[in-house]
Amino acid sequence: MAESTGPLSGGKLIAVALMFAGVAALINLLYISWVKKQNETQSVDVAVLKNAVRPGQRLSPRDYDIVKVPEQFADAIFGEFGLRAIEPDKIEQRIADKASYARPAPVNTILSYYLFETPGGSRTDTMVEEGMVLVALPLHNEIQPGNLQPGMVVDISAGFQVGGAIPVIMPIMERVKVVALDRHVVDADAAFESESSSRSRTRQIRSFDAISIIVRPDVARNLTMVQSLAVQGRFYLYVRKPGDNTRPEIDRGEINDAVLEMLRKATGK
Repeated sequence: MAESTGPLSGGKLIAVALMFAGVAALINLLYISWVKKQNETQSVDVAVLKNAVRPGQRLSPRDYDIVKVPEQFADAIFGEFGLRAIEPDKIEQRIADKASYARPAPVNTILSYYLFETPGGSRTDTMVEEGMVLVALPLHNEIQPGNLQPGMVVDISAGFQVGGAIPVIMPIMERVKVVALDRHVVDADAAFESESSSRSRTRQIRSFDAISIIVRPDVARNLTMVQSLAVQGRFYLYVRKPGDNTRPEIDRGEINDAVLEMLRKATGK
């Protein structure tokens, strides 16, 4: 007669439980190893201050540690419209150049270009990254956005006479960060009080603004040519909402292709 199989003994149950526990532990270990590997391959290095710094203090390797952050935050950390962190491979050159902090910063602050910019914007050249240039664009001051400030993100347009009585307004660039805002004061043409019997002369003071932006050298040269074609040689600005993520019509940092084509026709190149 065949021997019937009864319930597992206590010893066998313990052995089965230990086997499943060992398999679970192995799977967990493999999962943790996989997650760590994913984090290493999908992360970027960021320099973070491990000591508080003060203005005038020279940048030193002892000031910071390199930490890893998820790659999806790279634009927010390193981008022109983000924190503008200094890439770790560029820090050594700044140390060699004997760069000094222009602003105070506490522990755990990301090492950024901002810390080396003189408050008040008196040294805008320190904001220009390698391979880029700072260019000024004069504005139509009478219709510029109110309370325009450095750091705002704007779209740039200009008017062109293309045959009609009214200039055609064309977009030039989108999502450009205003680095500096300059106000120039000039003497306007003298005006006469029409109702004054003495015809006393009244001098009026008129101002106009120019913004400074950071672009590639070839873009800067093209912007200068665009300015020579634009009505009054000036530009219009439209301020973007912070964090605007609508799909751009013009690639960031580039000039509208239609405007470039107009330049080619005007210059014969």
